[in-house]
Amino acid sequence: MFASFRRFQKLIWAMAAVVIIPLFVIFFTPQAGTTFRRFMGGGDDGSGEFGRVSGERVERGAFLEAQKEVYLRTWLHTRRWPENDAEQINEQTYFRLLIIQQIQELGIHVSQEAVTRTALNYGISDVDQAIKQLPKVRFSYTKEDFIRYCEHEAGLVELTELAGVSGQLITPREAEERFKQQSQEVVLESVFFNWSDHTNGIAAGADAVSKYYTNYQSQYRLPERLVVSFAEFPKKDFLTQGDAALSQRVTNFTALIDQEYQRQGGTNFTDPNNPLVVLPEKEAKEQIKEKIRGQFALMAAHNKAAEVADRMMNLGDASLKTFEGSIAAEKIAVKTSSPFDRSHAPAEFKGVAPELAGRMFELTNSAAAVLFAPIMGEDSVFLAAVKERLPSQVEPFAAVRERATADYIKNQGRDLAMRAGNAFYMSLTNQMPAGKSFAEVAAASRLKVETLPPFSPSTDSLPELAGRIDINTLKNLSSRMTNGAISRFTYTADGGAVMHLRDRRPVSEAVRKEKYTTFLQQERLSRMNDVLNHWFEKIYQAKVQKPASAKSEEKPRAQR
Repeated sequence: MFASFRRFQKLIWAMAAVVIIPLFVIFFTPQAGTTFRRFMGGGDDGSGEFGRVSGERVERGAFLEAQKEVYLRTWLHTRRWPENDAEQINEQTYFRLLIIQQIQELGIHVSQEAVTRTALNYGISDVDQAIKQLPKVRFSYTKEDFIRYCEHEAGLVELTELAGVSGQLITPREAEERFKQQSQEVVLESVFFNWSDHTNGIAAGADAVSKYYTNYQSQYRLPERLVVSFAEFPKKDFLTQGDAALSQRVTNFTALIDQEYQRQGGTNFTDPNNPLVVLPEKEAKEQIKEKIRGQFALMAAHNKAAEVADRMMNLGDASLKTFEGSIAAEKIAVKTSSPFDRSHAPAEFKGVAPELAGRMFELTNSAAAVLFAPIMGEDSVFLAAVKERLPSQVEPFAAVRERATADYIKNQGRDLAMRAGNAFYMSLTNQMPAGKSFAEVAAASRLKVETLPPFSPSTDSLPELAGRIDINTLKNLSSRMTNGAISRFTYTADGGAVMHLRDRRPVSEAVRKEKYTTFLQQERLSRMNDVLNHWFEKIYQAKVQKPASAKSEEKPRAQR
């Protein structure tokens, strides 16, 4: 059972560690050769095959050139290298190969002026100087590499213009109507009915609360939970080993710190106790130093945990008893976690992704209770085994009495708020046709009318109403109302509201002058992107054939 796992365990654990350790560790690791190149996006499947584009075999040199362009494009657009995501880098590399192939197939020839214009768009007038300023991280670049990249970028512009020209077509009348729909502001008046305003006089008697608890027991049901035994390997206990590894792998630690400081930007280092205070350069670099030391210490802790897990696994027994005995034999404290469900890692496992819980729940019996792979946390590495499985159960009334009482009062308050809101709506339907205004009917009922901030369908948020009512609720509600109309009682997080559409403001000439040109550009770009995405997706599926290892579920998207 364990033999096949042992064959691959070191690779599995190494990969798990690589995901956690940032780029500056990986790139200074002596072993960062073939294994890491494959992890970082090498497209071959071990057989030397890099797939096919339009039926033609992709040569290794062409693949690496395309990948260099992917890295360079990311750097020029974001001033960062791509993240450590092999699948994403592979996907972008094949997409780049497809672009290059399409430029050639369609006979697109870019002018020297277009290449120069592309470079200038990046703020580059001296290519040699720009190349010198590129961080020496993954690839080294020549002037020819940069010119070839600019040729392909200029070709991409022509390619997208050719493929997306039909998407730019929009008639003036259609554009005008769309602009009015998206820009016309709505002014709503509202009376809010909050549950907290209707709780006076509510008697939360024992019998009433008990009955509420019985009727709403699902609210007090705990999901299935696990308790695990675990061993912790804190990074603070492995700083000496981490420093030793750091000195072997990094020849100039000071230069690495300086590079990281420049890469992140000095203003991004703030006082942990006061995020508004930017640290002086010396303190910021000390922060970087300790962070790097901590990462190497965490790797040393991971290595120790892997050694312990290896010895356990060689015993051929994955029971809880063997796990706890083996940990104790290593003179490491055996700890017990608090209960946790499928959506949350144990509270004691700081910085561990919630997905771990799902993996622990897959250990379904006492003979297979151990998760042998070390678990990387923020400050520690963990080994764990399932200790107890707690079935789903309803918490007893005595344990939730206070919460049930608060829930009962809130429920009663919401019910009274709804009744008051519906009564107000009925008053409006009777009195407004007789000539009374929304404000007059509200005043007669001693209710406060609020005029909400104007908004349009293009409004993303209304900070003034945060937590009271959702902007999408307002937009959906107003889209079904005419001027002077009132809404029925509409539920909100705090109770509900009745709305009155006071006015739909026509788009002013000032707003039109300010926003119409931008709107038209965005509308054309949106339509063109829809056409481009459809076109690129179609030819990508038809023309790109990856090797077996380069699998990706992501659909390609145009690089605009």
